[in-house]
Formats: sequence, structure tokens, C-alpha cells
Amino acid sequence: LSENSPPLSGLPVREYLQKNQTLSQFLLKNVSLPTQVVNDLMTSKVNLEQISLAGPRASYKEIVCNISHLSSFLVTKNKRVFNRLHKSLCALPEETLQKATTIFFSEINLPKLLTERVTFTAGNTLNATNALNNFMRKMGSLVQQISNMTSFSEFRDAVRWLTSSNTTGSPKMISQMISK
Repeated sequence: LSENSPPLSGLPVREYLQKNQTLSQFLLKNVSLPTQVVNDLMTSKVNLEQISLAGPRASYKEIVCNISHLSSFLVTKNKRVFNRLHKSLCALPEETLQKATTIFFSEINLPKLLTERVTFTAGNTLNATNALNNFMRKMGSLVQQISNMTSFSEFRDAVRWLTSSNTTGSPKMISQMISK
């Protein structure tokens, strides 16, 4: 894992999710969001690094209702789409936002996420492979912990660690940090 890794902002929400994701169905059927709003969300690019900057005690509702915070981690194709998303998400209760976030993190396509974070050259391919293998072994419990988080503070701390430059240590050190 490299200190010079690009920020986690290159992919639309849909592409971070596994093929058989249920997030969009939850938003359509359980939450009754309009199809256009769900499509807008699924095609918006997400910057996971920026979520950690929202504030240590911010609720999900505070994040999505604050235009500045929302625009820092969710990038839409135009202002009209952003405004529609902002209005729709802000109208949802905290519990619904928390459930949608839990579904999102439980359905993340980890290999896709890691391809944005892992960089290597021919000289350190073996180290990168070992680090990736160790990382993947420990990632299951981390995803479970993230999906069970009840506060934005816990989520923010986990994202901050995953996106920090401190993740450049040895494979053993990375494994130890993930197991915490």
C-alpha cells in the first residue's frame, strides 16, 4: 500500500458494490425514493476520504443535510442532480440513512476498492502480493465491524485509518492494524 495512493473518489457508488447488491432495491422499495434519485445516487462518484473530515460526532443526517459536507464526498454530473439528491437524502430519517450506510458497506466489492489503493512496481510485487493476501484475510472482520457501527464517529475513524498515509507499513504491521 502506497503513501502516494490516489484518493478514493474515482468510481460511482454502483461500481463500489458487488454485482448482486441490494442497496438500490432497499432505497426504491423500503425507503420509497424515486427511481431517478436512486439512479442519481448510484451513478454519483464517492470520495470516501472526505467522509472522515465531516466531524467527529456528526450524524448521517447532519452530513447529508450539510451541502458543504455532502458535496465534498459525493460528486454528481451536475448541480441539478446534486440538489435533487441533497433534498431527497436530507428528508430521510437518521435510522434510514444508517441502514443504507450499513447496506453499502456490507456490499462493497473489496477487490475493486483495493485496486484503487494498492500500487506496486515490478521490484515490490512479492511484498504487495503478501500485503494484499494478509489484508484480504483480515478484511472480513473489518467489514463486519464497519457494518455493525452505530455512529458516524466510529465509521469516520475506520475510514480515516484506511485512507491515511500510515497504511504504508510492512504487511505484518498492516495486518496488526486491521485486526484491531
